[in-house]
Amino acid sequence: MQSRNAEASDLPAHLQTTARRLRRQFEMLTNRSVRLRSQYDGDELDIDAYLQHRTALATGKGDDGRLYSQKRRLQRDMSCLLLADLSLSTDAWVGTQNAEDDCQVIDVIRDSLYLFSESLHASEDQFAIHGFSSRRREHVRFNCLKDFGETYNDTVRGRIADISPGFYTRMGAAIRHASALLAKQPAEKSCF
Repeated sequence: MQSRNAEASDLPAHLQTTARRLRRQFEMLTNRSVRLRSQYDGDELDIDAYLQHRTALATGKGDDGRLYSQKRRLQRDMSCLLLADLSLSTDAWVGTQNAEDDCQVIDVIRDSLYLFSESLHASEDQFAIHGFSSRRREHVRFNCLKDFGETYNDTVRGRIADISPGFYTRMGAAIRHASALLAKQPAEKSCF
């Protein structure tokens, strides 16, 4: 299922600062270069490997001649799927010391979905967000908030803003379906 009533929206103001901090942290996880040492060939001489090589020659021991270092780009290849409980139990209130800060569990889930999306979007990893609830064992509602091939944007934020609690928590079928969706992803690593 996908919401027909969702309207494109921005990230809520109360999450802007946290989202900015998380984006910076996750941007550091994007594909970056690393220097591989003790290689047979490479961009430049590896001083440590060269000194070990000269020491081995001076003591009469042989070594394999790995004298270079090479700069390579590390590729992250990860797919992640987040499955959120959207059942009626999320309609409960979370109490705090300050009555003004009281909120519903669904609000906490919504904020978590926003922050999860902002973070993984910054890291350039493939991700999907789905929610579930059920009427009966045979009738499980599987909500698509963001699919793997879809770009994270204001439309997806609108779908997240539109989530609401309803029905029951029958999670078996939803977990099996989400696992099947994740298994179809060609990524080297997957997380659920």
